Amino acid sequence: MSGRLRLFAAAVALAGVVFLIYWNAIFAYYLDDDFQWLVTRWVFTPSNLLDISGQSHFYRPVIELYFWIGLPLFGGSPVAFHLASIVLHVANCWLLYLLATTLGLRRGFAWIAALLFAVQPGYVAAVAWVGAIAETIGAFFGCVSILALIRYRRTGRGSWISVSVVAFAFSLLTHESSIVFLALLVLADWTIGGWRWKWAELARVYAAFVIVTLGYLAVDLSINAANYIVVEGEYRIGWHMVNSVFGYIASLYVGERTWLAHALVGVVLASILVRGNARARYAVAWMIIAIMPFAPFVFGNVSRYLYLPAMGFAMLMAEGASGLEGWLRGRVQNAARVALIVVLIAFTAVRFANFARRGVADITARMESYRTFLTALRQTHPSLENGAVVPVDATTEKEMPLRFLEAAVQWEYKNPTLRVTVSPR
Repeated sequence: MSGRLRLFAAAVALAGVVFLIYWNAIFAYYLDDDFQWLVTRWVFTPSNLLDISGQSHFYRPVIELYFWIGLPLFGGSPVAFHLASIVLHVANCWLLYLLATTLGLRRGFAWIAALLFAVQPGYVAAVAWVGAIAETIGAFFGCVSILALIRYRRTGRGSWISVSVVAFAFSLLTHESSIVFLALLVLADWTIGGWRWKWAELARVYAAFVIVTLGYLAVDLSINAANYIVVEGEYRIGWHMVNSVFGYIASLYVGERTWLAHALVGVVLASILVRGNARARYAVAWMIIAIMPFAPFVFGNVSRYLYLPAMGFAMLMAEGASGLEGWLRGRVQNAARVALIVVLIAFTAVRFANFARRGVADITARMESYRTFLTALRQTHPSLENGAVVPVDATTEKEMPLRFLEAAVQWEYKNPTLRVTVSPR
């Protein structure tokens, strides 16, 4: 089999695994924020993005434009939106493969990294939930930025720096957590041996990244300062961050969340940072750095925020498999060595995939609650007049928050004047 054919087969296999896990999500409905994204597109224009003073929650122009373009393009179809999310996830799996090989990992183990990322159960909401698209789009542009920077180091062509800077800017404008890619860019450069303590060289390579970052922060920090999560103290620095970080890591390997387990994880990660090779250190750093923007939340860990950390975790596991294979070489016969690695990876992948499928089932069941409610409402009220008020009971509002349910009703009837209230007991 030729090299290109093997790559094609590897890409198809990854896509097949992803679609196997997320197949039910394709036919699922919308959930929570999705309805708000959809109904606000009726009055949105790209010029709204220039009105910074009107922003008070977050600043994500790429996502604003994604739904603005996607609504007419997909005809409002949840199937089309879900397919777009899944296809983007497949693309990110392949970008991780390219990144791992670019960093020097052998192709077989780079594919293992992509596979283990594809079946990761921790972040399923980022792929199965339409409104969580910011996680996958931000990761896409960030990975492209890193690959372009490395390409510049390998070829010396300045155009690759331009590509890297533009992709980095798009990642920032997708999700504020993409700020971590500035550190990941530098660490990737260090991992391949391109980073040097020469001020002229650093300025030449990184000046544009710093300028883009400062410009973005000037806008984003002013907006996030007014965010209710920050104002109400639900996002703050504190000791709870330690538990959040280890809780996120436990979700990645689907393990216990006890202090003993966290301590063991801490010892393992510290030993890798001290004694591991450059790729292993980079993978650990990627995982931890990608978690940090979300650790200050006081209300607990959120599944979709594991999307980017899962990339680092997958690279770390693939690097571990590569190290084990190297250690076994000369000690175990070739056939037995390969069989052992295959069995370990297959067991891990199947375990992760089973948890991921359960996660997809859980989130799609929540989506069906909206579809069931709206179907029943449409049957009893085929049409509603402008300004009509739809009463719901407290049980329904507890399952589907009022602000999302109101947007869902507006979306169902394509009428932004409709309102939803909770009936008193």
